[in-house]
Amino acid sequence: MLEKIETIEYKDNETIIEMGDDGDYAYIVLHGGVVALVGGREVARIGLGGMFGERALIRNEPRAATIVAVGDTEVAGKYIKSERERASRIWKAL
Repeated sequence: MLEKIETIEYKDNETIIEMGDDGDYAYIVLHGGVVALVGGREVARIGLGGMFGERALIRNEPRAATIVAVGDTEVAGKYIKSERERASRIWKAL
């Protein structure tokens, strides 16, 4: 079953992803932007059309950075963990 893509709005300085959390969503910036922080230090800025959150899903590892909104920000989010788990079960069955 396909899940729908959600749009989510965040206020300036609101945390979207916490470093170390499990990954279950991937996001695309629709409006505004985000910064990626590691140890409180900015390591990347992502703007309109940019994607984030996919690394934890692809590598099956915890979130590598904290992601914070810069200004009022809107993102499109897709829940992917269930699809990854289904694919993993199918792959193991082969």
